[in-house]
Amino acid sequence: MAEEFFENNSFYKDAVRATTIIYQLHYEEKLDVGRAAVKGADDVAFYSEDFSFLLNEKCKLGSNFAHRFRFESSYVDLFRKEGFLNSIKEIELYLFNGGAAFLNVYIVYKNTESEYAYKLINPGYMNSDFSDFHKQLESFISKIQINDVAGLLSPYGSEDSIINETFTHDVALVRKRFKHTETMERLAYNTHRIIDVSRDFSDVSERDIYYTYGGRDVEKETYRWCCCISSQSASYVYGSENAEISEKLIKELVDEGLPITMLVMYQRSMCTMLKEKLQGALDIYSRYSKRKIVNLKMQALMFNVNGTIAPSQVSRWHNICETYRKLCDMTGIDESLEEIQNKIEYISEEQSRHTSRVWGVIAAIITIVGTVQTVSAIITLIDMFN
Repeated sequence: MAEEFFENNSFYKDAVRATTIIYQLHYEEKLDVGRAAVKGADDVAFYSEDFSFLLNEKCKLGSNFAHRFRFESSYVDLFRKEGFLNSIKEIELYLFNGGAAFLNVYIVYKNTESEYAYKLINPGYMNSDFSDFHKQLESFISKIQINDVAGLLSPYGSEDSIINETFTHDVALVRKRFKHTETMERLAYNTHRIIDVSRDFSDVSERDIYYTYGGRDVEKETYRWCCCISSQSASYVYGSENAEISEKLIKELVDEGLPITMLVMYQRSMCTMLKEKLQGALDIYSRYSKRKIVNLKMQALMFNVNGTIAPSQVSRWHNICETYRKLCDMTGIDESLEEIQNKIEYISEEQSRHTSRVWGVIAAIITIVGTVQTVSAIITLIDMFN
């Protein structure tokens, strides 16, 4: 109900916000992700209490699926300057098997500072005061040392701006639980737009969004959280009855939902890279060696088998599975997987046709050679009789 939104507006004005900016990277070298070491960064468990047991086993430290690193504070201090950039709290690196990687910049700020966060993240403000920050970030990425080797990582996508391919995981924490889903949706939508969550704002032109919710508490008869899902962000609003909202509490909430987002980011990134490689094979098919095409097909098939994760395998909680499912839908993962499968089938058919043509030519050559040899033998016999 709209009344709840306006009645509790003072609680919403005092919200604490956190945004994790997820920069998409990639690496070309063969890398044992489980044994990788990053200079100046500590290993951090890629774990969630909401994950199923099998998924936590897949993501545990030492596995070759994913590896999470958190840079030491001295590296974070390189970016923390006067003004809003002082809100940067952590910088993390995620390495996934297959070439996908992400650099996450975690910022915490007051609801009244949302304007600065919007300008930091929005590509339309790249010529603002934050443009130097992104240039510095690109330089930092190029110098990250993995197993004592620098230059393995590079930003993925547009060369004009590192921010064009970013995804954000946003959290707003308010000191009031919610009675109605409509109230949560309005707050989550404002979180998604990175504006003051207490603002009375709507945009009918934006239709590509979806909402998921935590279950309603049977005793309190209130809701705890809502997530607004779009193609470029996962934006959560949480209600808490705690009198004090600390940075520790909001960090716990970020870590609660971020692992789901990172799983989706990994699959989106792999789908994008595989589609481009397969398209490249189609565009210059005649120049690709058979071995290279076979390796590319195997890479795509292995990702389809081992890299993708069905929603039912993610968690025992339905609303977590539903959030994951909608994130996959909104980021186009299912469509991408279908496109990858179609490209693989087309390349396989082209290989079969190419093989048939080659054998056809060989058969024709054998026939011609056989005919010539037969005529030559007849001529030789005639000469002998003569």
